[in-house]
Amino acid sequence: MTIAEKITRAKADYDAVHDAGKEKAYAEVEPINAELEQILYGKDTGGEGFWGLFWDSYQQNGSRTDYNSAFQNVGWTNITFKPKYDIKAKKANVTFSYARVERIDVVFDVSEVAALEGTFSNASLLHTVKKMVVSENVGFASNAFYRCTALENITIEGTIGKDNFNVQWCTKLTHDSLMSIINALKDYSGTDTWMTVTIGTENITKLSAEELLIAERKQWQII
Repeated sequence: MTIAEKITRAKADYDAVHDAGKEKAYAEVEPINAELEQILYGKDTGGEGFWGLFWDSYQQNGSRTDYNSAFQNVGWTNITFKPKYDIKAKKANVTFSYARVERIDVVFDVSEVAALEGTFSNASLLHTVKKMVVSENVGFASNAFYRCTALENITIEGTIGKDNFNVQWCTKLTHDSLMSIINALKDYSGTDTWMTVTIGTENITKLSAEELLIAERKQWQII
């Protein structure tokens, strides 16, 4: 047997042992996961378990409005971030900053927030915001989406009325997400007001001249 053959066989033996070890580990962990799910979510009984109790408290039965730093930092992941209620905030600074959350599947309503400071900054795994509700009175700090580099899907409902809406770091945004932003821009036509929205060069190339004109006709400069 050549040295190359010996190396190939040794690697195959190693892979077989490694795979067998993984299967054994999965088999041992499975019942633990099932028990943990029962404790957290009460799935077997149809109840809510610890999950319901925690989110009732954390979201004040849906009445919480101060979400400053509420889901900030790496402890918030897909496992821990499973809110029971929509998020209707009056304060939303650094809400998801550095969070390891991939999706926000509840409504994120910031229509009564005075200013969004670093709301999604450095949330580098976040790729989907199901619905973000805004109003023309919401102020957007330029760092609201700072380094939110994985964001692909976002639906904006309401009206963007102020400068500094900036998603230049979100270079993976889909065409539909970009149009959601453009369609939400307040129409300032017929006034002396011009506003600026920053989406970045890579995102601009995803839009046609006609689509960019929609913003221009509403007196928004896209950069």
